[in-house]
Amino acid sequence: MQNSTFKNFINRILREGKINASLIGKIKQSSEFDTLINGGFIEHLPAKTGGGSIHIKNREALEKYYKDKFPNDSDNSN
Repeated sequence: MQNSTFKNFINRILREGKINASLIGKIKQSSEFDTLINGGFIEHLPAKTGGGSIHIKNREALEKYYKDKFPNDSDNSN
């Protein structure tokens, strides 16, 4: 996966707090996404009618992960 796609995903979830699962496409199939789920940074909350959304589970840890993964990013002021 391209780093910019993953970076944009993290930026958006940090900004909005959640993302509709149908909007993240191939990110769900990446090892980086698995790391975020398995590490307890984010979680998938299913909807009653299917789909669901991705929510931040541990904002502080996700912000640190983002800053460590993208240290030169000027948007690191979250």
